[in-house]
Amino acid sequence: ALKFACMINDVDSLIFTKVDVLEGLPSVKVAVKYKNAVTGKETDFFPADELESWLPIYRDFSGWESATYNGSYLSEPLMNVIQFVEEFTGVRVSYVSTGPDCESWIELGVSS
Repeated sequence: ALKFACMINDVDSLIFTKVDVLEGLPSVKVAVKYKNAVTGKETDFFPADELESWLPIYRDFSGWESATYNGSYLSEPLMNVIQFVEEFTGVRVSYVSTGPDCESWIELGVSS
């Protein structure tokens, strides 16, 4: 759905939020395709019609114990997810929110 949303809305930058909420999970799943439960057909794009017939196909990523390393660098497992989402959607991730405070965010290579 994110790839589709980026495409139809001409999104040029993403922000990851709530990565701290996912800390401690053994894995994180990202939907990469959808499969029709009736016909078996697969599609790369979000099937906006007959949603009850479509099931997500996930790619599993390793989870992370902490979103950050030394408080200022994102952990490797989290960076793997971010890099995949950037490649998958064709849209860069510019910021990552790493906690509940307004100051808890990291800027990623934003160019003007």
